[in-house]
Amino acid sequence: MWLTVESPVQRLRRPGANAQGGERVLITVGVHGNEQCGLVAVNQLAAEGFFEQLWAEDSKLSELTLMIGNPGAVKANARFVDVNLNRIFVDEAKVRSGGDSYEESLTPALAEAIDQSTWYLDLHSTSAPTPCFCIPASASSIAVSESLPVQYVLEELLCSLEGTTLHWASRDAGRVAVCVECGQHLEPESVDLAKSSIVQFLAEAAGKVNPDRAAKHVLSCRETQPVRAGFRYPEGQIPHAFQHVKHGELLALDDEGEIRCPFRNGTYLIMPTAHSIVGEEAWFWGLES
Repeated sequence: MWLTVESPVQRLRRPGANAQGGERVLITVGVHGNEQCGLVAVNQLAAEGFFEQLWAEDSKLSELTLMIGNPGAVKANARFVDVNLNRIFVDEAKVRSGGDSYEESLTPALAEAIDQSTWYLDLHSTSAPTPCFCIPASASSIAVSESLPVQYVLEELLCSLEGTTLHWASRDAGRVAVCVECGQHLEPESVDLAKSSIVQFLAEAAGKVNPDRAAKHVLSCRETQPVRAGFRYPEGQIPHAFQHVKHGELLALDDEGEIRCPFRNGTYLIMPTAHSIVGEEAWFWGLES
């Protein structure tokens, strides 16, 4: 193993005189500790010698940093230890100084690593089976998102969240920042997708643009359905990812009553959770862009 909870950061630099002034890439895995396909992918690529081949003469890359975002949660195979690391990048002073919880103690180093990067890729997976998709942090990241081996591009999803590492990355409008959801946790296909995403993202950062960009299904995701007390699916039937639902269709229940689709033309359900946590998202609403 190359990237581990005992050695959660690997930093590779271009050798020689051309080491300065190029693109600085950060790839994070394990920001949620039970989402480990990205970690497996990084270690497989390292074992295959991939990272030793990055420094071609015509490459624009100068530095690559690979980081486990939440080593303690990865060790516990849990989403987080104390609080959700991917929801606390809100207050700049607190992010830079850290805090009392385990995850808050991680934010200064992670924020600094993002600040030093010009390209940022964050790899995740989902609890329920789902097609692979990516989330661009800004308009400047959409073109790169369309080059990645995913089926869907979800625009504006950050509008329905706060405090993610992508929010922090998007403070610099010139930075390319993308999150890829690779599929269900540790499925072989999810690991393969994570590997392909890393390879293609680094190729784009190196200036080797892929002209053959397959068409993606683009959805606008500005709203989310929160998990409230008593949340449950009717008869335990979890909707499948990217399921299209009709206006008024019953989707779930909680202590406040029925949850039905409010959109006149219907919508898609993005990342419906299989393990609901009160205060987090049951799913995102995805509208045809």
